Amino acid sequence: MRKRYWLGLAVSLLLVYLLARSVELASVGKAFREADFAYLLPALVLYFGGVLVRAARWGFLLRSVQRLSLRRLFMVLSVGFMANDVLPLRAGEAARAYLLWRKERLDPTATVATIVVERILDGIVLTGFLVTGGLLVGMASWLVQLAWMAGGIFVVGMAVLLGLAVVPKRLLALVDFILVLFPPRVREVAARGLSGFAGGLGIVRDPHLALAALLMSVVAWALEAGMYYLLLFSFPLPRLYIAALLGTAVANLASMVPSSPGYVGTFDAGLLAVMVGTFGADQSVAAAYTTLVHAALVLPITSLGLLLLWREGLSLKGIASRRSPSHDGVEDCPEAIPRRTAS
Repeated sequence: MRKRYWLGLAVSLLLVYLLARSVELASVGKAFREADFAYLLPALVLYFGGVLVRAARWGFLLRSVQRLSLRRLFMVLSVGFMANDVLPLRAGEAARAYLLWRKERLDPTATVATIVVERILDGIVLTGFLVTGGLLVGMASWLVQLAWMAGGIFVVGMAVLLGLAVVPKRLLALVDFILVLFPPRVREVAARGLSGFAGGLGIVRDPHLALAALLMSVVAWALEAGMYYLLLFSFPLPRLYIAALLGTAVANLASMVPSSPGYVGTFDAGLLAVMVGTFGADQSVAAAYTTLVHAALVLPITSLGLLLLWREGLSLKGIASRRSPSHDGVEDCPEAIPRRTAS
């Protein structure tokens, strides 16, 4: 984990250095001074509308395990997004599993299963946006390669989840056979974890429910792309929704690369490459736009997540360390909570 953290930090620092060298900072500052920030508030409304849809989708994915209120899901999701933005190794996924275990006593492995499904659905939608944008405006060779790579990863991931959801007993028997030489305690923990994970994949077994979850994912990302689109109007940039759609896809798929908290560098490099390379935007203006989009994605949800975490009676240090809630007089949290899940 430490190696991955330092690798991500190195990648972010390198990309930030290269991006800073590629623009004139004075020109970027000038673009900010001349920007029209009147579009920022409605852009944030669209973004938080997308977060609300994501919370509803998560409740949909959790239906086979436990029904939770939209308010509770929105709170936990916001804290998870905040943790991903400020803590290393994408700790937000573990934070979400921990919060639902802490109060609702939801099996962490089942929660993680729904988060993995979320990530795969997101990847499929973003790859669809990438292909759609490429077909409409032309796709450079690196975008074609990105589409093939992302599409392959997420299709294979969904196939694996489908197999785990449809034939969990056979997989449990296979795991038990593989671990036959290990102590019974190890085999029991592995079997319980896999069983809980498979239990969180209930929606995958029903094609109609899976399609509904996919459509909710499309709506969530379309709303977020709407935020990118509105912020285009703050600068002298091509005001095209397809530019926002393609930028959303590439920037977020680029965030799969290990990086620092908040996806610094990877996100920015992806969005800047689309705005300059595909739509011919001025490098400095595109850099200012990219910085504003990134800040709009990180700062508001981080502030809200910290507030909600405080209201929950927890601290960043507590969820970062993944320590058990035994300090609150509760039994230890299961060790099955992973530090991270799929990107």
